[in-house]
Amino acid sequence: MTREELRSEMNAQFWRAKTQDRGYIEVNAGELYRTLSGNLPKGAEKSAIADCCAVMRNEFRKGEAEVVFEAPKMVGPALTIRYTVPRPKAVAAAAPDAEAPQA
Repeated sequence: MTREELRSEMNAQFWRAKTQDRGYIEVNAGELYRTLSGNLPKGAEKSAIADCCAVMRNEFRKGEAEVVFEAPKMVGPALTIRYTVPRPKAVAAAAPDAEAPQA
Protein backbone atom coordinates (compact mmCIF):
# COMPACT_ATOMS: atom_id res chain seq x y z
CA MET A 1 0.00 0.00 0.00
CA THR A 2 1.48 3.31 -1.07
CA ARG A 3 0.67 6.82 0.06
CA GLU A 4 -0.60 7.51 -3.46
CA GLU A 5 -3.09 4.62 -3.09
CA LEU A 6 -4.17 6.03 0.26
CA ARG A 7 -4.67 9.52 -1.24
CA SER A 8 -6.64 7.99 -4.10
CA GLU A 9 -8.94 6.11 -1.69
CA MET A 10 -9.51 9.24 0.38
CA ASN A 11 -10.31 11.23 -2.76
CA ALA A 12 -12.79 8.53 -3.78
CA GLN A 13 -14.45 8.80 -0.36
CA PHE A 14 -14.63 12.59 -0.69
CA TRP A 15 -16.17 12.20 -4.15
CA ARG A 16 -18.82 9.76 -2.89
CA ALA A 17 -19.70 12.09 -0.01
CA LYS A 18 -20.01 15.02 -2.42
CA THR A 19 -22.28 13.11 -4.80
CA GLN A 20 -24.45 12.16 -1.81
CA ASP A 21 -24.69 15.86 -0.83
CA ARG A 22 -23.09 15.21 2.54
CA GLY A 23 -21.57 18.19 4.32
CA TYR A 24 -18.72 16.23 5.87
CA ILE A 25 -17.07 12.83 6.07
CA GLU A 26 -15.23 11.22 8.95
CA VAL A 27 -12.18 9.17 8.05
CA ASN A 28 -10.66 6.76 10.55
CA ALA A 29 -7.04 5.61 10.04
CA GLY A 30 -7.80 1.99 10.98
CA GLU A 31 -10.71 1.78 8.55
CA LEU A 32 -8.69 3.43 5.79
CA TYR A 33 -5.92 0.90 6.43
CA ARG A 34 -8.33 -2.07 6.29
CA THR A 35 -9.82 -0.79 3.02
CA LEU A 36 -6.47 -1.15 1.26
CA SER A 37 -4.43 -3.55 3.39
CA GLY A 38 -5.11 -6.69 1.33
CA ASN A 39 -2.14 -8.99 1.74
CA LEU A 40 0.50 -6.83 3.36
CA PRO A 41 3.54 -8.70 4.60
CA LYS A 42 3.54 -9.59 8.28
CA GLY A 43 4.92 -6.72 10.33
CA ALA A 44 4.03 -4.03 7.78
CA GLU A 45 0.92 -2.89 9.65
CA LYS A 46 2.65 -0.33 11.89
CA SER A 47 4.29 1.41 8.94
CA ALA A 48 1.05 1.31 6.92
CA ILE A 49 -0.97 2.85 9.78
CA ALA A 50 1.67 5.60 10.06
CA ASP A 51 1.26 6.25 6.32
CA CYS A 52 -2.53 6.44 6.73
CA CYS A 53 -2.12 9.02 9.50
CA ALA A 54 0.37 11.05 7.44
CA VAL A 55 -1.94 11.16 4.42
CA MET A 56 -4.92 12.07 6.59
CA ARG A 57 -3.00 14.86 8.32
CA ASN A 58 -1.75 16.19 5.00
CA GLU A 59 -5.34 16.43 3.75
CA PHE A 60 -6.27 18.02 7.08
CA ARG A 61 -3.95 20.93 6.27
CA LYS A 62 -5.66 21.61 2.92
CA GLY A 63 -8.93 22.92 4.23
CA GLU A 64 -11.71 22.78 6.74
CA ALA A 65 -11.34 19.76 8.99
CA GLU A 66 -11.18 18.86 12.65
CA VAL A 67 -9.63 16.03 14.61
CA VAL A 68 -12.43 14.05 16.22
CA PHE A 69 -10.17 11.64 18.09
CA GLU A 70 -6.48 10.84 18.30
CA ALA A 71 -4.37 8.69 20.59
CA PRO A 72 -1.79 10.38 22.81
CA LYS A 73 1.02 9.34 20.43
CA MET A 74 -0.88 10.99 17.53
CA VAL A 75 -0.17 8.05 15.20
CA GLY A 76 -2.44 5.04 15.38
CA PRO A 77 -5.54 3.37 14.03
CA ALA A 78 -7.84 5.44 16.27
CA LEU A 79 -7.06 8.74 14.50
CA THR A 80 -10.36 10.10 13.20
CA ILE A 81 -10.69 13.34 11.26
CA ARG A 82 -13.91 15.03 10.08
CA TYR A 83 -13.39 16.74 6.71
CA THR A 84 -15.78 19.30 5.25
CA VAL A 85 -17.05 18.24 1.81
CA PRO A 86 -16.36 19.22 -0.92
CA ARG A 87 -12.59 19.36 -0.51
CA PRO A 88 -10.41 21.74 -2.48
CA LYS A 89 -8.90 19.97 -5.51
CA ALA A 90 -9.35 16.46 -4.06
CA VAL A 91 -12.92 15.94 -5.25
CA ALA A 92 -12.28 17.04 -8.82
CA ALA A 93 -9.23 14.80 -9.05
CA ALA A 94 -11.21 11.78 -7.87
CA ALA A 95 -14.16 12.16 -10.22
CA PRO A 96 -14.72 8.97 -12.22
CA ASP A 97 -14.20 9.43 -15.96
CA ALA A 98 -17.77 8.39 -16.68
CA GLU A 99 -19.05 11.25 -14.52
CA ALA A 100 -16.55 13.88 -15.58
CA PRO A 101 -18.06 16.92 -17.29
CA GLN A 102 -18.00 16.71 -21.07
CA ALA A 103 -16.27 19.52 -22.95
